[in-house]
Amino acid sequence: MIKNPLVETVASLRGNPKACTRYPLLCVSLLFDGFGGGILAMLAESLAALHVNAPERARVMAIQHMIIMFVTPPFGWIGGKLSGLSRSLPFVLTAGLLAAGIIITLAYYAKKA
Repeated sequence: MIKNPLVETVASLRGNPKACTRYPLLCVSLLFDGFGGGILAMLAESLAALHVNAPERARVMAIQHMIIMFVTPPFGWIGGKLSGLSRSLPFVLTAGLLAAGIIITLAYYAKKA
C-alpha cells in the first residue's frame, strides 16, 4: 500500500484518467510547470540566438544556463519547507510568483506604451 500522496497521485495518473479528481490543484500545477519549462527554455534560447553575436553566443548561453542552475535550487528548498508547514503552500508560492511576473510584465509594457 502506497502511503505518500504524491507517489500515489503520480502512480494513478499513468493508468487512471480520473486521478485528477483527487488532487486537482496538483494536476493543474504539474500541467503549468511542464508547459512553462518548455516555453521558458525555447524563449531563452531564441532570445540569445537573436540578440547575441555568433562568436559570443556559446559563452552567453553557458552563463545564462549557469545562472538558471544557481537560481532554481533555492525555490525547491523553500517549497520543501513550505510543504512541511502545509501541503498547499508550495502551490500558493507558485501562484504568487506567477502573479508577480504578470504584474511586472504588465507594468513594463504599460510604461513603454
